[in-house]
Amino acid sequence: MKNNTKLAMLVAALMGISAAAFAAEATPEYDVEGVKVEASVIKDKFGNVVTEQSYYRTGGDVEVVTAEDIEKKHYNTITNAVKMIPGVRVSETGYRATNYGGGYAYSDQILINGDPRVIVLVDGKRVDNTVSSMGNGTSTANSGNNVILDKVLDINAVEKIEVIKGPGASVYGADAVGGAINIITKKGAVKNRGVIDVSTGSWKHHKYNMSYSGSAGKDNSFKYMVSASREMSGNTHYKDGQTGKNYEYGNTDYKEESTYVKLENDFDKNHNLRFTHSFGKGIAGYPYMAPDWTVPIKEAFKYPGHNPIQMTDIFDPGYRNTFYSYVVTGGNYHVYNTNDYDVTYTFNKDNGMESFVRTYYNTRKYGGYESTYTNTWPDETIYPGGIFDPQWIKEKYRSRTAPSSWSQQKNKGVQIQLAKSIGIHDVITSWTLDQSRFNSIRLTGSNAGTTVSKRDSLTGYIQDKIHITDKWDFTPSLRYSHYKGISQKTPAGAVTEYKNSNSVRITPVLATQYAFDDTFSTYASWTQIYRPMKQSDTTATPINGPLQDEKGYVLNWGIKKDLSEKTNVNLNLNYTNMSNKIASISLYDPDTGDENNYTLNATQKKKALNLGVTHQFDDHLSIAANYSYVSDKTRGKNLGKYHQNIEAMFNNRVSGTVGSASIDQMMNKIVPPNQYSLELSYNNKKFNANLSELIYAGCSEEAYTNNRFFVTNLNLNYDVKKDMTVYFSVNNLFNEAYQTKFYAHTGKGAYPGLGRNFMVGLRYKF
Repeated sequence: MKNNTKLAMLVAALMGISAAAFAAEATPEYDVEGVKVEASVIKDKFGNVVTEQSYYRTGGDVEVVTAEDIEKKHYNTITNAVKMIPGVRVSETGYRATNYGGGYAYSDQILINGDPRVIVLVDGKRVDNTVSSMGNGTSTANSGNNVILDKVLDINAVEKIEVIKGPGASVYGADAVGGAINIITKKGAVKNRGVIDVSTGSWKHHKYNMSYSGSAGKDNSFKYMVSASREMSGNTHYKDGQTGKNYEYGNTDYKEESTYVKLENDFDKNHNLRFTHSFGKGIAGYPYMAPDWTVPIKEAFKYPGHNPIQMTDIFDPGYRNTFYSYVVTGGNYHVYNTNDYDVTYTFNKDNGMESFVRTYYNTRKYGGYESTYTNTWPDETIYPGGIFDPQWIKEKYRSRTAPSSWSQQKNKGVQIQLAKSIGIHDVITSWTLDQSRFNSIRLTGSNAGTTVSKRDSLTGYIQDKIHITDKWDFTPSLRYSHYKGISQKTPAGAVTEYKNSNSVRITPVLATQYAFDDTFSTYASWTQIYRPMKQSDTTATPINGPLQDEKGYVLNWGIKKDLSEKTNVNLNLNYTNMSNKIASISLYDPDTGDENNYTLNATQKKKALNLGVTHQFDDHLSIAANYSYVSDKTRGKNLGKYHQNIEAMFNNRVSGTVGSASIDQMMNKIVPPNQYSLELSYNNKKFNANLSELIYAGCSEEAYTNNRFFVTNLNLNYDVKKDMTVYFSVNNLFNEAYQTKFYAHTGKGAYPGLGRNFMVGLRYKF
């Protein structure tokens, strides 16, 4: 009854909206098969949304988030911008800080079709580091993402975000098992224009952004775009799913700043030189997890000899609070600093495709402080408010200890792309030589110094998009991947060469799309997957033989159908079959009380379904409804004597979910298998509104605090005058107690989603 009431209120709130007018600002123009187009959203003959870089794609299930969407719905991170897309799942910790080495447990994670092996690109250029142990040091499910998405780029610099579900284009790499996220950046406008955007809201949350773009020179050939942003917040709040009470989440404050610059010059219609620089820095409190309010606080210290590595509340219900206590008393925090440079010279354009040479240099540096574990309860005569008192926490971490270590990844490389249209053939070949470096910097202790890890790679592809008829495209391609061996040098000068990480592979892709008529199209693809071992894989001790590179294939099929001029349906089916997947499992020995994590080779069979329907009621009101489902079965190979141990472990743990991942990941337990989304949008002359509902269903109550969660957001925008807009947004409108992440060690409700919060702001264009 409670959930039905929420849904009724949601519909009534939007249906009751009335107002004046909406005027969309035109987006930059670009080429579509040689024709100049200027529009907010356009589609090709197959029903695909067209962007500046859609010539890379070979058909498939693709969603595009535009700058207009970001502006109207007030997304403050790229993660928030993509989480409503069907097939995209976001496993969130509930706080801003990101653990660059903690993998699944203490980091946000993006999954497409239930798979964390997702590639992230900026303007078609991959931004991952092939040797780094920051976020992707191993190949196991707990660290499948290659990058920390929200640290890639300031969202105010984003023109569009393409989400490609499944490995739908050769350029994105042979390791894009789940898919790819391609971020397209803004560029200078023909007419000079500026934007000032300021907002404030719950928990001392403030955001400021100023951007300016324009052109100069003969025929406006020189264009520029600059943006600067700052965002900060005090401690966030949440509703606990087990007690039903609201709490302040200590040590979750943050402050972030970023700038973005793009300069480009058009020498003629085929020649262009472009320079971009993206900078970001930030600091955020890092609480690891929320306390367990169902357990008496001091109950955590009834096991004085407890091993801090084994922090499972299943065997010791109080340990989560012990862990939290030393985090907040020590003032844990994380800091980051990023600098990305890119220079691209385009020397030819043919049928919308670009030929170019690009050079890039990227650095990402993460550090922070993590206090030392203690199982002695803090002296309450010194801390009279108790360590869970938010005011005491604020006083404690005002002056944070300097970082004890840094992790730094560096990338530099060169990419060349050649594209030519020859009759019915659109041929593209692109090659990238990348040098990846990872520096682990220890500032104190006997092992102080820098450990440097190196890996070079050469990757490329050749693709022929064959326009067999006006209604039928067929695209074969071959990808080449050569990852050299990993080399590591310690501060003492010792060098280790990991020869087993030296990998070469050629993988094929076959894709096709067919338009039955102007309202109905289908697509299909078969993609061979190859994903080389990561740095930490080379030193792992697997329980079923030496680790092997990940390999398999992905089948992708779907249809797009306009049921009428106002109604559209999109269905996508995805099947992943990995003959070798690197997985991990935690085995617990009840006799010794020890628990260890083991790596192993496994097979994986994963099925995913995405179904979306959009309907335009009239010129003002529209609706989008989506459903996504994932089923994942991962099984170990040749386990031999370990079978009995594993079966015993399954009988004593939560539904087979153990540690960071299990022998059978049981996706339907760890990640909610069913996800629904509903968006109602109202646009009029000066007023627009968006009401969205994200529903996580089928959750295991052994892992989550409820079997379903309803998270509602409301965004309102009103044009006071032509160049001035006031807006109001509410996230988690009904203050739902929810979670999108489960980790067996920390138990249910350890990573709560944000409670109800609001922002009010003003956007002025000049």
